[in-house]
Amino acid sequence: MTVLNINGTALPIKGILFDKDGTLVDFLHTWGHWVELILDRFSQGLQEQGLSPLGEEFYVTMGVVYNTEQGIIDYDRQGPLSVGSVSDLLTIVAMQGYLHGLTWAQALVLANQSQQAANEQLEQEQRVKAMPNLLQFLQQCIEQKLKLAVVTADEQYAAKKHLQWLDLDIHFQAIIGHDCVTQGKPFPDMIHLACEQLQLHPSEVVMIGDTNGDMLMAQSAGVQAAIAIVTDETLPLTNYSEANFIIYSYQSISISPR
Repeated sequence: MTVLNINGTALPIKGILFDKDGTLVDFLHTWGHWVELILDRFSQGLQEQGLSPLGEEFYVTMGVVYNTEQGIIDYDRQGPLSVGSVSDLLTIVAMQGYLHGLTWAQALVLANQSQQAANEQLEQEQRVKAMPNLLQFLQQCIEQKLKLAVVTADEQYAAKKHLQWLDLDIHFQAIIGHDCVTQGKPFPDMIHLACEQLQLHPSEVVMIGDTNGDMLMAQSAGVQAAIAIVTDETLPLTNYSEANFIIYSYQSISISPR
């Protein structure tokens, strides 16, 4: 039997499910940049139609902290960018186009064009980096032959691609995106599908994520433990009310034989 050692507790497990963004890879490095690209392109499209560009106040709606000198510098771990699907985000962007004077159809087209341009630039740059100390922890998991999966609000194809850029995809027996299930986070569908593919029961795995949406998903699916990884120690722990454990780094946990 393999155990996960966390905060003085040894949990017997057969697998681990990970969120991707903010858990496996640095969230702002990829998605902060992606949002800036989308909103810059969307604002440009509005101006080409003779309309006013998006104001700074719109960034709050997306769940990010923005200033004109540094761009996006932080994000709300419980907000739309962190928890929502790409479809959710494009709907929010399109709504701003509609409020600025576009028809709904025009707003949807411009939002999708902006996303496509941002995706193309992200791919050219392969802009993704692993979270600190992640590789060492994954190596422990591999040595103990744990089954690993990713459950992400991102789309499956994009999630696989981002992990491939870091050569991390080979470590996961399943990569489940929002588009693989009927209901994404915070509903349990992705965990149920991941466990089915791993041939494990939810009670045999733990979930590691960086939002309370991950924790809610984990609890509703019946996993053994929901673990929040909080990289900003200034965040109130009440934001993670559904977590069984809270860690600040992968150095806080380890895998060992029982």
